[in-house]
Amino acid sequence: MIKILTVYFSLTGTTRRVAQMIASASNSELIELKVQPGMFGDGMNGVWPIAQRQLANHDLPEIVSPLPNFDDYDLVLVGGPTWGYQPATPVRSLLKAAQGSRTAFAPFYTSTGQAGEYEPTFKRLAGSLRVLPGLGTTGSTGQMLDQRIAAWLSQIEK
Repeated sequence: MIKILTVYFSLTGTTRRVAQMIASASNSELIELKVQPGMFGDGMNGVWPIAQRQLANHDLPEIVSPLPNFDDYDLVLVGGPTWGYQPATPVRSLLKAAQGSRTAFAPFYTSTGQAGEYEPTFKRLAGSLRVLPGLGTTGSTGQMLDQRIAAWLSQIEK
């Protein structure tokens, strides 16, 4: 059995719910990525302009929650919301911090519509990290999502 870590950033709780489902299905450790309180204001209002400024200024948010040694795991599942059809800036911070790891990473992401360029951008930001196929969701829960999670995990756990 492989050792799996599920790590996620969630602003509204949608990605948290999906991360919990994935952690349960994969029997993995679960870690929430946290940034400074108030970094993105209250909920989704105004998040995208803040994220755009962070990207334009190359000033990604600091992850304030402790990060493990990723090489202690065989697989790291990285979850986050889709902002502007791309990974949220805290997910970008995580990928930057993970550089040099020999472990495999696989994204999962929540969106209210289309994922756009999430996975290609994730892979580009991952640099030399080994990236496996991801799972995009609309944040729904229930049996259909459970089945999609199970199918995804069976694909990437090989």
